[in-house]
Amino acid sequence: MEYLANLAYVFKTQGGQDYEYGDLLSTSLFVHVDINPASRAFKTSAGLATNFQYEQKHTDKGSEVRDSGGTTLLMGPDITIKANDRISVFGSLMFPVHQDLGGEHQELDYVWSAGGRLAF
Repeated sequence: MEYLANLAYVFKTQGGQDYEYGDLLSTSLFVHVDINPASRAFKTSAGLATNFQYEQKHTDKGSEVRDSGGTTLLMGPDITIKANDRISVFGSLMFPVHQDLGGEHQELDYVWSAGGRLAF
């Protein structure tokens, strides 16, 4: 079993016309289990992806923007395929478990991501 985690905090500064987006905290946890551990090529692992996001309220000309900020918790399946020790592809499909969007926002139906890794 493999555990991966990350944490990112984005500091926002005041932009044009005295508008400032709220700072953003995003943290993720991935738990993987090897599906074919004996394989030398195209080793596959599947698991659960979890992401928590918190955004502070935005401000416009020093006043808090009511319909901004909030928290979201997403969870869903995750898969990684390693061609070898240097090359892999991955993907996840997460669905909202909790959404407190801080006002009138469009709610998320799902979030998917895909990518690749190349180690030098």
